Amino acid sequence: MNKALKWVRENLAIPLGMVALAAIATTGYMTTEIDAQKYGMLSEMYKQGTDRFRSNLESAASKSSISNWSYPRLVRDYWKDAGSLSLPINNTGQADENSARTKLMDLVKTRIRKIAVGPALQQGQNATNTQGMR
Repeated sequence: MNKALKWVRENLAIPLGMVALAAIATTGYMTTEIDAQKYGMLSEMYKQGTDRFRSNLESAASKSSISNWSYPRLVRDYWKDAGSLSLPINNTGQADENSARTKLMDLVKTRIRKIAVGPALQQGQNATNTQGMR
């Protein structure tokens, strides 16, 4: 048993330590927020995406920022729904990350408001139309 521990320490300590350090570094990077270009791409995808993609993006954006961890999943959802491998590219230049995030959040909030207010407006319009017919 003592020889086995010595062999593991001499031959596997450095490779296992490097794997552990890489996992820690990757986790740290993946939890950071995406950059302005990715926010711009998500904003364009949101405009062209399906309702399922939009609801996935809305749930990811509900945390007030989107991490590098959830970005690839959102892009895969867009590709799966759109049926293509092309991405809309925002060519407006290098935008500020906060303004890009704000733009996307405003777009999401506008859509949520339209969904929430839509049925109420339709009911009010139907009531007005039926009163006008009498």
